[in-house]
Amino acid sequence: MWGLITFGIIVAVAITYNLTKRTKTPPQQRPIPAQPTPEYFISVDLNDAIAFYNRAKDSYDSMNYKEAITFSYSAVKDVLTKVLSYLQIPFSQELNIVDMSFLALSKGVRVSFIEAAQHINTIKLRSTLEQPITKEEALWTLSASKAIIDACKELPISFQVRG
Repeated sequence: MWGLITFGIIVAVAITYNLTKRTKTPPQQRPIPAQPTPEYFISVDLNDAIAFYNRAKDSYDSMNYKEAITFSYSAVKDVLTKVLSYLQIPFSQELNIVDMSFLALSKGVRVSFIEAAQHINTIKLRSTLEQPITKEEALWTLSASKAIIDACKELPISFQVRG
């Protein structure tokens, strides 16, 4: 008999506890998992950019640093022109490589070389204005343009998902 009374009390306490718990605490909102942004990779024809890079390297080797900088800049501009054209993003040919990089970035292209493009652009501008350019700056420009070309062999793109 005592066992039956004890069992009844336990069941009553459990039911009371569950009812109190449900009425006292609001239902928990389960976090909605973030919708992943689709990511794609593109590759563009880099043959012209590589040709510009090779000409820049030859110019550097022959100590023509101004020409090396010009060809390095042209290599980067060619890559960005092809990326923007591939994605059918309208742009002006007068844009510099920094503006082209930001334009690509604003359209979902994950460019990681904006700072390098800014520095190449600055060195190119100084070269155009006939300001002195050091051998180290020319070498850095050459190396940076090669790194940008390599980064664009498979370029990640994230398209914005509108909800």
